[in-house]
Amino acid sequence: MRTPSGRRLVAAALVAAVAASVLVAAPTTPTAADGNEAPGAPAPSRGLTMGDAYACALVAGDQVKCWGRNRDGELGLGDTADRGDGPGELGLALATVDLGDRVPVELTASGRFHFFFGGREGSHTCARFDDGQVACWGRNAQGELGLGHEEKRGDGPGELGTHLATVDLGTGRTATALTSADRANCAVLDDGTVKCWGLNGTGQLGQGDTRGRGDEPGEMGDALAPVDLGTGRTATAVTGASWHFCALLDGGQVKCWGGNFFGQLGLGDSQNRGGGAGQMGDALPAVDLGTGRTATAVSTGGGHTCALLAGGDVKCWGAGGALGLGDTLPRGSGPGEMGDALPTVDLGTGRSATAISAGADFTCALLDDGSVKCWGENRFGQLGLGDTDDRGVGPGEMGDALPAVDLGAGRTATAVTAGDLGACARLDDGSVKCWGDNEAGALGQGDTAARGDGPGEMGDALAPVALGGTGVAGRVRAPSGDEIRGALVAVLDRDDFGLVTGAVADLSGYHGAVTPPGDYFAYVIDPAGVHEPGFFGPPTTVTVAPEAVAPVDPVLPARGGAVAGTITEAGTGAPIPTGEAIALDATTGEVAGAAASDPSGHYTLTGLPPGAYRLVLLDRSGGHAARFFPDAPDLATSAPVTVTAGATTDADATLPTQAPPGSGTALSGRVRDPVGTALPGMLVVALRADDLAVARAGLTGTTGGYALSLAPGDYVLVFLDPTGDHRVAWHLDPATSPALVHAVLEPTVGSMSGTVTGSGGAPIPGTWVVAIRANGAVAAAAVAGPDGTYRIDRLPPDTYRAAILDPATGRLEYWLGAADYATGDVIDVPAGADVPVDATLGAP
Repeated sequence: MRTPSGRRLVAAALVAAVAASVLVAAPTTPTAADGNEAPGAPAPSRGLTMGDAYACALVAGDQVKCWGRNRDGELGLGDTADRGDGPGELGLALATVDLGDRVPVELTASGRFHFFFGGREGSHTCARFDDGQVACWGRNAQGELGLGHEEKRGDGPGELGTHLATVDLGTGRTATALTSADRANCAVLDDGTVKCWGLNGTGQLGQGDTRGRGDEPGEMGDALAPVDLGTGRTATAVTGASWHFCALLDGGQVKCWGGNFFGQLGLGDSQNRGGGAGQMGDALPAVDLGTGRTATAVSTGGGHTCALLAGGDVKCWGAGGALGLGDTLPRGSGPGEMGDALPTVDLGTGRSATAISAGADFTCALLDDGSVKCWGENRFGQLGLGDTDDRGVGPGEMGDALPAVDLGAGRTATAVTAGDLGACARLDDGSVKCWGDNEAGALGQGDTAARGDGPGEMGDALAPVALGGTGVAGRVRAPSGDEIRGALVAVLDRDDFGLVTGAVADLSGYHGAVTPPGDYFAYVIDPAGVHEPGFFGPPTTVTVAPEAVAPVDPVLPARGGAVAGTITEAGTGAPIPTGEAIALDATTGEVAGAAASDPSGHYTLTGLPPGAYRLVLLDRSGGHAARFFPDAPDLATSAPVTVTAGATTDADATLPTQAPPGSGTALSGRVRDPVGTALPGMLVVALRADDLAVARAGLTGTTGGYALSLAPGDYVLVFLDPTGDHRVAWHLDPATSPALVHAVLEPTVGSMSGTVTGSGGAPIPGTWVVAIRANGAVAAAAVAGPDGTYRIDRLPPDTYRAAILDPATGRLEYWLGAADYATGDVIDVPAGADVPVDATLGAP
């Protein structure tokens, strides 16, 4: 078809993309990251954090991107696949974290462990939003997500976005600052108090015991007591590591609690604080920073703590080596080691610090000239100096002798964050560079090779993490706000509606595609055919500017509607958890769908085409008599239920009790299709032969088998497919229990499948095949796998044309080899048939 409307129909055959974002503009005031910066620092500087083998950044459009290790869903992408350890995983291919409509202003990543105390545990991430709410995702074995249970979030689809609950901080309370340790978190609240939750083995929650919080119901909100910081004391910032937390108080003092194995609490001993009665509040001394010295920021590492002092000096205490004092001796674990006796870190002639960030066994500082210096352990190149030599552990290694990290020609830093074994900096041009250990792709280089541990790896040779690009990106959602997984988004030339590119939305509905700058249309398809395809807008022109990402966030209207309600017992109102709701087409009487009730008696029948239906409601256990909606004993006296596309119709029902069906003998058998394939999940209903009352019902198993325990007697059986993909089958000859009764269900839908190859015969993976009905409507679509094969199921009997597209090259043809829809061959798909439709795409 050569008309614009025809090409829009072609677009209906097209597919989706991945997503991306561009970095926020760099803040004008240099500050640190991780929530450990001075109070009042610009929000963008809080949007860079590195934890244990992964990192996260705040990017343009109020979005968050994370890369690296993802074993527990800490990247927030709905799976556990690492990102950044292979080519093609970053840039526009890296999905943003689905946070719904929330606007993140601060990010924290867990980690900062110490090898001495065992394996890595930190694998969760938290965000603070502009309204003061906090949400966390990833590992949750200790209740570190603060949700009152131990279930992970972010490792499976549908767990983030609107489904991600925020942390209950208490009635009317919001957060102003946030920090994450490996299995615990703390937040500074709007009233200056601090609340902590998660692991509490060393008293790091500051509750006077070692019992964890946040892993069971009733432990959060008003039930979670604030940390006692002392009479009249409030906090402005908080920081945490493996086993201890520190708070920056209102007067610039620092108080620390939790594990103190190396003197990291700065109290002149190695005794833990916060795990026993009487150890907090006024009994917990402030860290002696020296005569007249106060802090503006504080950061905790694996076994040490550093403070940025007023005036730009830095002091560190705890485990030696990361303190920058020219030796490996601990400080703060014995008397006389703190206060004026604790030297400041020599940062170089005339240099002062504007931010500080402590890693596992090393420390980085952002200096007043925008340079970054790091010291301590360096076996993975985490100091960014092109070797693996530790620095600051021997005399003459600090000050002017300590080189600054080479960030590239003319580049300076605006923020720095130290993770466990690596570090990242946000540069003055808004880009992010990371160095050190590269397990699981934590450096965002598309491989797992460390950077900074050998010559020639830093400076201009170190590529920024690809977080943006030029193209389109966004999320595909249903009107409910739920993501549409696997949606196909096609980017079309605005002038001739030709295919430019496209990609497939991921498990979080996220898509993104690289395009040259220019004007485009976007067309979106739900491959399952559950939602209406269409243009993004009427169509709306999508303008891609140079080095920018145009947002494309389509909402696909539902093709069908739903019926929902609660099935309860008449008289008592008790829920019936074994209920079943069956929708019958009011005109044809065919089964359109069925749904079981949950433990609360609630059911939801989805995907019903708009129209009128009669509802049958029954109890599979047989303890209640069946009814037709609203409360009729038979079909003739029932009332139809009207279903509207995109809407849910309420239909509650009450079922009267009846004599139990008895037990001890069984009607059993198998349910198959005409070719002998087992049909699992089919509903089998046994009716008493004398009065056709429902006696018992059940579902077939994986082999298509069923068994209904019934009292001896005669029964009529009904077999139906809850999806409506097979016709109802009746066994009207009364069967006497026990007996074997098998059934064959005739299909009501068909399918098409095949292989897409190039002109040379090689399969073309990732191609899209779109089935278009005779009326021009897109029915469904599929994406070819690695071997070029595809399959489109659940096609209503009809004639179709198939569009075959390759989003990588922009090739588009119609089966068989036609240039447009009008000349494409017609494909007849009858019920029960799998029609072979192989296709060959010519050269681009």
